[in-house]
Amino acid sequence: MATIEKTQTLVANYEAFERMLPRLLLEAPGQYALLRDQALVGTYQTAAEAQATGHRSFDDGLFSVQKIKEGAVSLGYFSYARYCRVA
Repeated sequence: MATIEKTQTLVANYEAFERMLPRLLLEAPGQYALLRDQALVGTYQTAAEAQATGHRSFDDGLFSVQKIKEGAVSLGYFSYARYCRVA
């Protein structure tokens, strides 16, 4: 998958997270959401736990982790978004 496609995937995950945020704030405030293909995989107590689960579950590294909090902002392409860069 090209870098542009990876970026588009991560942007789509963040947009999905924004739509889910009102519900997530009620169900899991302060936790971390793991997203894949614009769907919520699960919520976790720590970013490290969410990220480790993402690495175990998705070999291609196409997942996002976002903190569930009021006023969540995208930290950009590298915000807990993992991918393998081919040098």
